[in-house]
Amino acid sequence: MNYPLLCLLGMLGWPSNSSAQPAPTSAGLYRSAEDFRQNRLTLETPATTASFRVRLHEWPFRPYLTVVHGGRKDTVQKAAVYGYRDADGRTYRLVRNQPFPVLNPTEAVLLYKVEQAPMGKNPGFVRLYFSTTAAAPLQPLTLLHLKRAFPTNYRLHELLDAHFPPGSDLAAWDKFHGTTKLNWLLQRSQAVADAH
Repeated sequence: MNYPLLCLLGMLGWPSNSSAQPAPTSAGLYRSAEDFRQNRLTLETPATTASFRVRLHEWPFRPYLTVVHGGRKDTVQKAAVYGYRDADGRTYRLVRNQPFPVLNPTEAVLLYKVEQAPMGKNPGFVRLYFSTTAAAPLQPLTLLHLKRAFPTNYRLHELLDAHFPPGSDLAAWDKFHGTTKLNWLLQRSQAVADAH
């Protein structure tokens, strides 16, 4: 690579790998875990139009949500919705009628990050969860819960201990492999098991 090309790339900016997920082309609802896994949206709306919104009606609580899309309003029972992708490309899973942001919607083990901003005397919080599949229940993202979720994958247990010392970010992104570090370690542990 020559020097002028490097300068040009520097001026244009190198593509960021922070999210490393392809930009979604549409927004909509996922009716089931299988729809989520297959990336099948209901009430699909192009993401370029900011016309897709979901109102969850958390206060006062209502058993339905309202979806505004393409100039229309539809109500859908919350029990009939697995999750949704908004017009900004963020994916959410509904659990007990609450939205859980999915950090890595295209990977095997899904990671969720719930943040509450500080309000008044409440200092706020950040809580991380995971699920072993799209249909599996959410669990707190801790080393102990990860090991319990994969009880017979001893190679994964060893890799988790080696790569995540106490206080490590279990939701960390591995830029080199283009995946979350957790999913990369899981793939590695399964490859070792398949080789034997």
